[in-house]
Amino acid sequence: MSATDWALNAATQFVEQESIKSEEWDRARRRHQTVLSQAPRVWAEVRQALQVHIRAFNKSVGKQVLLALTNGDSKVVIHAQTEAGPRAMTVEFDARTPSVRCSARSEQGSVDFEGRYAIGLTSESNVAIALATGVECSSEELAGHLLNGLMGWN
Repeated sequence: MSATDWALNAATQFVEQESIKSEEWDRARRRHQTVLSQAPRVWAEVRQALQVHIRAFNKSVGKQVLLALTNGDSKVVIHAQTEAGPRAMTVEFDARTPSVRCSARSEQGSVDFEGRYAIGLTSESNVAIALATGVECSSEELAGHLLNGLMGWN
């Protein structure tokens, strides 16, 4: 093989590799843009699911144990009157990462449940939320998980 043949073959291979990298980068960018554009909708679903779960729980126990207060579009504070005393949880949407963060505190202020739940794309290109274990879940499932943590049932 002459130097010219090698150079031609190497250049062809190099161009093909660069094209593949460019396509992969473009695909990753499109996936990221999809997540960024869909994450606010997922957050709205989580907020709605929290409200539905709280109403159903309070109705089932026959009194107001849980109370959710919204603070703008990106934050919900939930209060609980438990046998162990009052508890509070802050649940926030982080549009930059995109994810849902939570932090639950006892009456004394010590944090005993917290987490960050990433919003991403499934292999089928559906927007989903991932628990800390990496398991994908729906907005309703995340709401239940968060409320379990608030109640100390994690």
